[in-house]
Amino acid sequence: MYYYIKLGYTKISTQNINFDFDQNGRYTTSIDTGNPPDISFNASVTYTMVVVASKGGYEEANAFIPFTLSNKSTSLTPSATDIEAYWLENITLTVNYQETYPSTGSIDDASVVYSVIQISNLKGSLTNLGSGNYQLELNSTDFVYHGTYNIRIVANRLNYTTQVLTINLKIYPINTYINGKISIIEPVSVIVGTSRIWEFNYSTAAGIGISNASAVLEWQRLVGGLVVESNSSELNNTEDSIYELNFNTELRQIGSYVLVVSIGLPNYVERQAILSLEIIARNTTLQLSALFKNNIIEIVSGNPLNFSLFLSDPTNNNAPIIGATVWMIFQGIRYNFDDLGNGNYSVGVGAAALNGTMLLVLTDTARIYIEKANYTFSSEGELITINIIPISPLGLPLMVWFIIIGVIVIFVGGYGTMKYIQYMRIPQFIKDVSKMRKSIKSGKTIPEGIIGETKMEFMTKSLGDKWSSIGLSLNEILGLKEKKKLAEIKEEPPKEELILEEPRKEEPKEDLPKEEPPKEDLYEEEPPKEEPKEDPNKYDVFKKDDISGGEY
Repeated sequence: MYYYIKLGYTKISTQNINFDFDQNGRYTTSIDTGNPPDISFNASVTYTMVVVASKGGYEEANAFIPFTLSNKSTSLTPSATDIEAYWLENITLTVNYQETYPSTGSIDDASVVYSVIQISNLKGSLTNLGSGNYQLELNSTDFVYHGTYNIRIVANRLNYTTQVLTINLKIYPINTYINGKISIIEPVSVIVGTSRIWEFNYSTAAGIGISNASAVLEWQRLVGGLVVESNSSELNNTEDSIYELNFNTELRQIGSYVLVVSIGLPNYVERQAILSLEIIARNTTLQLSALFKNNIIEIVSGNPLNFSLFLSDPTNNNAPIIGATVWMIFQGIRYNFDDLGNGNYSVGVGAAALNGTMLLVLTDTARIYIEKANYTFSSEGELITINIIPISPLGLPLMVWFIIIGVIVIFVGGYGTMKYIQYMRIPQFIKDVSKMRKSIKSGKTIPEGIIGETKMEFMTKSLGDKWSSIGLSLNEILGLKEKKKLAEIKEEPPKEELILEEPRKEEPKEDLPKEEPPKEDLYEEEPPKEEPKEDPNKYDVFKKDDISGGEY
């Protein structure tokens, strides 16, 4: 009894293999599929064993036994199932191919290949490192663009179970910086009419400059938050890694702009710079003429007001500003300034608008306004103060003169009052003597009202009542009748109310209202400072001893 192997209808055995016979009439055989004597078996293939039994005197018998060999069990273990890398970096992966049944051990000389599912033409073989290890080596540039990929690895050897793995691969773009940062967000103010150029350095995180990148500017102009204008342009690559933005700010109108600069290169991280640009009006410096002190100017009442001011641009080395519209609001009236063509502006206000009071300084205010395209000035205007000074002689204000005159009047009044009091304290007799003296010096007739009593008259006045009690008239006896009549005419009170015994010193109180000298005579009659020392007895009209017991 023997057998041979057929594959399909074809005999593949080179020889017949005899069965072993034992005493029990059984025929047995064994086949080493891993090392057959004359053929090579493959797994997963159906073979047919043809058994032939023959013996003399017996009909030959055949048996057909189909069989299929299974692959040996295997395992394929990766060093990682998820891989991350930056573009330009190398990608390395190791897998281990092992037999697990019927025995264990490394599977060398296997076919281990890879393919990228997303890129059909990207495939290859892993390198056999021995001991069942196979290594995958790729460069991220093989993937053209960064992104997420799936790598399929197949390990295969004849008569061994084929193993398939899928590795997840994520390739990142190269990390980059823009001006040393991951992004730029910056508010910028530029004065209208001035140029501003920005430079951006695009480099790797390691500081290696990146040239020939795509650098694009997108911009919008906003009015009230709404986009009214937009456009885009490319930046200039002036150096290896320097990209220049020239927005021509000197030509842009005043307003708000948003500038977005994007710089990138395939498989490099794109970086952005966002600029919030405000093109603002130029400032205006106003300098009042030297007539002002702390924005205050003084003008004499009734005089016209003329002054000038100077406008300059502090952002342009204080260059003069010409062609501006300058006006002033004063007392509700607008006064326009004249442009003198060199940054100076002048204005005039007529005298009629500048009449003040005669006593006090009148303070008024005005505001100066300026308008010019692309220039800014306070909407509230420049406040100035105008002090209108009253007209005054000798350069002094009227108020000062009134104060001086008031002081003089107070002094003179006080001095006159003092003199009047002193005059009223002088006895009437002395007053009469003074009047008589002046009349004698001037050659005039002595007024009868100031003639003093003689001794005889005094005796008559003192003793007349006693003589009349015995029926005699002392005036008639002494011949004083006429003088008495004159005295009676002068005396105001009735005779019966006259108290003859009343001392002489009280009489000035009765005559005070009638004998008060005029104010102008007060100073004329004022005796020289030396005269009070004179003895009133030097006059012959009276003597001190003519009046008994009298004092003056």
